[in-house]
Amino acid sequence: MSKIESFSLRTLRNTEHFQFMTDLDSSILKYQALGLGTDDLYPAFKNALTSEDVALRVEQGSSQSKNVEDLDKLRDQTWNAIATRVKSASLSPFAEEAENGRVIKRIIDLYGDVRGFSYNEESGAINNLVTDLMHPVNSTITDQIGITAWVTELKNVNDKFQATFNARNLEYAGRESGDVRSARKPVDDAYNQIVERINAHVVLGQGNQVINGFVDELNEKIKYYRNTLYARNSRHKEQNKTTEKAG
Repeated sequence: MSKIESFSLRTLRNTEHFQFMTDLDSSILKYQALGLGTDDLYPAFKNALTSEDVALRVEQGSSQSKNVEDLDKLRDQTWNAIATRVKSASLSPFAEEAENGRVIKRIIDLYGDVRGFSYNEESGAINNLVTDLMHPVNSTITDQIGITAWVTELKNVNDKFQATFNARNLEYAGRESGDVRSARKPVDDAYNQIVERINAHVVLGQGNQVINGFVDELNEKIKYYRNTLYARNSRHKEQNKTTEKAG
């Protein structure tokens, strides 16, 4: 009997994430009635999904929402470029470069992978990270490993994001929060608990026809979204290659 396949929920766009979880909700209700065994976990999942729905509606109702989402993706991309370059430097065969990479990597690791934080948490973490990296003691090192311009860009895009996010909040002052990323986390936590429960039954040989049907149905959904993400990433790579050639 197959287990539920692992899947990076973070890579889904907000609308894709909500649709995936809404489809999952329907599957849970269908199989739960047949004895899926997740009755105790379902209320937390449903409550979290309802909160995500509210946040998504608020976000989609603002004229600033696309700008917020685009700037958030850009700062995530910039942070990832810095983290990847620093990790590469820390693995350098040249002792000085490797040590410089390890020094900056320790600073980045203090704040964790900010891409999974709520909007405000990420803004604060990036602001503190940039302040640390721009400190004279560390700026010399960032120069040596070639990320100084990237750090400056991370600061700039983070500032732009926060200004745009604040403008959107003013536009919809008094409404529920439109921080979809923050609302997604409890949904993901509840989803992971359900997946762990189901997979544990499979591993222990306690699966049955109901669990098998649920797993097969969910894996088909996961396969669909994986293909969607793969196609999108391929398009982005081709666009980047075209841009590089044009440059």
